Amino acid sequence: MNDKISPDLELKLKLACESGDTNTVRQILNTNINLDMIHFSLLRAALLNGHIETFDFIKQFLSQSSTVDEVSESWDFISACKENNVQVVKAYILQNYLKKSRSSYYDPFYNAFNLEAFDVCDLLLASGVNIEDHPFLLHSFIITEIDLYKNWQAEGIEIEPESVYLKYLVSRGANVNQTMEYKGRYVTPLDLAIEGNHKYAIELLKAHGAKRSDEISLPYPEKTDP
Repeated sequence: MNDKISPDLELKLKLACESGDTNTVRQILNTNINLDMIHFSLLRAALLNGHIETFDFIKQFLSQSSTVDEVSESWDFISACKENNVQVVKAYILQNYLKKSRSSYYDPFYNAFNLEAFDVCDLLLASGVNIEDHPFLLHSFIITEIDLYKNWQAEGIEIEPESVYLKYLVSRGANVNQTMEYKGRYVTPLDLAIEGNHKYAIELLKAHGAKRSDEISLPYPEKTDP
């Protein structure tokens, strides 16, 4: 059975990670301690201080450990995106993790955007992520917000706040005239906003040249729902 790490030993281990002392890290890890709940902090301690040899050793050790769940460093990269932790995300990007995390579940931009981690979103866009790789985010969030406002109105809450999500997407160059198949027909973000009476979205989209679907020329993109 693996013993829970003592506070003193945990501190010694983290300091070794921060200083790149791989030998000390190896000695401590080989004492059969339980690293659950602290393993990602060890990865980050090495990574943020530029000790890639130590980082790689910890990563390899964790991948072979039976005491730690969710050992994937890609998972930590996505966690840092959600936390809006620019420093950690930047360190992972320098180690090429942006190319390793492009599945829908591990999509760094979507995960950061979904939690308003806009500083990380900006970093990702500056590092090669293309906002056009997420062509239906505008549609998706307009639909979500319309449903939310309808629920509020049903509860007697008459408010439609400024949408930080829509404002961010439009300000970063999202295609306001992207068409998407929705309920059997092609729609633009403006179609959805008008039909759902999303006043803020209507004003924002029109200010950026948005059009209705009947004003958009073919060809249409592939059929995709949010």
